[in-house]
Amino acid sequence: MRSVWATGCRPRWSHVRVTGLGRSMDVVVCSHRVVLESDVALLFDRTAWWALETDATPSRDARHLDLVRAWYEALWSLGITCDLVHPSSDLSGHRLVLVPSLSLASDADASSLDAFVRDGGHAVVGFFSYVVDEHDHVRLGGHPGAYRDMLGIRVDEFFPLREAETAALRRFGGHGVE
Repeated sequence: MRSVWATGCRPRWSHVRVTGLGRSMDVVVCSHRVVLESDVALLFDRTAWWALETDATPSRDARHLDLVRAWYEALWSLGITCDLVHPSSDLSGHRLVLVPSLSLASDADASSLDAFVRDGGHAVVGFFSYVVDEHDHVRLGGHPGAYRDMLGIRVDEFFPLREAETAALRRFGGHGVE
């Protein structure tokens, strides 16, 4: 640009205004750093994303990115910010951790969330979470694998429904929902 000005051409009014605005924006950006701290963490892991979308899962309808996006958009629509974090991250700075169908995770990652909950944090765990370890080996003893004790539930079988399907629930042996 300097060579153009050196030839005797004058800069246009719009150029002067835009470059001036750019200089003032540099000052604003540099002097007003904003750090958002969120009470909510949304767990995301690319390896778990891969594991959920292989042929060996209960349903081909479960798409990991779609689930993460839906959980994120639900928070966003309520005006709630969240941190997208890896399961091995330090969770102590959050009050709530969301686990949207994180099917594959190490024992250390599972222990981290369990410790977070025992220390007073809250967790919401989606279906098919922590079913296999980091080597894609099924955790024995029923689902949700590493979270049976923390959640106080045990699932012996999955029966995923297609998008348009429904199923009635009935009471069995005094337990269940009608």
